[in-house]
Amino acid sequence: MVEREMRCIICPLGCVMRLFFDGEGSAPLWAEGAECAKGREYAERELTDPRRTLTSTVKVRGGCFPLVSARSSAPLPKHMLLPAAALLRGVSLQAPVAAGQVILPDIMGTGTALVATGTVERALGL
Repeated sequence: MVEREMRCIICPLGCVMRLFFDGEGSAPLWAEGAECAKGREYAERELTDPRRTLTSTVKVRGGCFPLVSARSSAPLPKHMLLPAAALLRGVSLQAPVAAGQVILPDIMGTGTALVATGTVERALGL
């Protein structure tokens, strides 16, 4: 039996949970210390399939700003974050860029889109 402690980040309570499971990569058999139902779900996901939202910037050509902020439409597997970020270094958009515009419809075959979260207008005189 393996015991692990982790802090839940789902709600503002920030519960410290003690998890008991058979081994690394397995779902917890039980959890202690979670004050809400989402805590155990979070712990199970974090141990078996950790995911994070990718936030980054993308180059913009001909815009009043050189970059636009962007984020993934859903969390990506944690091990894919650095390769996905490296992929974005080669991506550039032509201004104008609108908030909500899909930049990449399918990040690395995950089915998750990269979406602009800011707006960049075309630079005057271009």
